[in-house]
Order: sequence, then C-alpha cells, then structure tokens
Amino acid sequence: MISIDTAKRLKNLGMQWEPQADDEFVANWPPWAGKEVYDVVASDSPSLKQMGIVVGAKGIYPRDFSYWMPPLDTMLKQFQQKGISWLLLNDTFLVYSHRKINNQHLLRVKNQSQQQAAAEALAWLLQQDGPGSAGSLWESLKQGAQSAAGFLSGNWAWLVGSLALAFANRRR
Repeated sequence: MISIDTAKRLKNLGMQWEPQADDEFVANWPPWAGKEVYDVVASDSPSLKQMGIVVGAKGIYPRDFSYWMPPLDTMLKQFQQKGISWLLLNDTFLVYSHRKINNQHLLRVKNQSQQQAAAEALAWLLQQDGPGSAGSLWESLKQGAQSAAGFLSGNWAWLVGSLALAFANRRR
C-alpha cells in the first residue's frame, strides 16, 4: 500500500481515478476531524460517480476528499502504456525516460515497498510539468518512445550498461 501523502500528491498532480469495485482508497472525512479512513470501493455505480460520491465498505464519502491508492500492477501498466520503460529490483524502482528530465534519462527510487517506490516514481514524473498537467508530460514522453517489448529486446544491453554506470557513479 502507498502512503497517504503519496496518494494525495498523485491526485494533486493530476492522476485520474474512476472508482471501480475493490479499489483501495483513503478518505479524509469529515475533513474537520483530521481522520483518515482506509476503505475499499463497494459500489461503482455510474450514477454515484456522476454525483461525485464514493461508496466504500465502511461508509459514503465525497470524491473530493477521497484518494486512490493504486495497486502496483496498475501503475506499471500506466508506465508501459505511456512508453516509459521501467525495471523493478526488490525495493528499487528504475524508470527510463526517452526524454531528458532534469538532465537525466534514468530515475532511481529506493523504498521499502515496491508499490510505494513505483508511486513515488510516478509522482516525480508527473511533477516535472507541474500540477494538473499530467497529460502533456505523458504525451511528450510517448512521442518517439518504444514499446516495452521492443525496449526489452532491442535495448536490454544498453539498459544494463546504463544501470551499471548509474550505480557505479552513485557509490563514488
């Protein structure tokens, strides 16, 4: 599970969520109580979605005060669909962008959980273009990007070499 702060950050950076049954989320409700409630979506009724309501197993919450906690496979699919290559090694998540971001193509995120590491990498990528502009970053990364399968077959040696250099430079 990702942290509440990371879930809030992803939402503030423009990550979209269409509540589906069994999605995990945290609700800050009621907001004046300062409590967070972990819950699972119990109903994904289209009429409730239109009203901005999330129905959880423990209660009903306004969507504005609910933060999705995306599972690891969902985040990995988002990277793959957007043409971003990634590698997950135990607690370290590596992201390769075909476009330089902050003068680098490779981002290394180390964390105690794979899901949290992937969420932090996703937040970092979204943050590069500023809040609410997730689409423009994804579109620019998508242009000229290779599919995940093509990347793994055609550039595997390049990735391994780059990773070795990145780790060697970090240890110096």
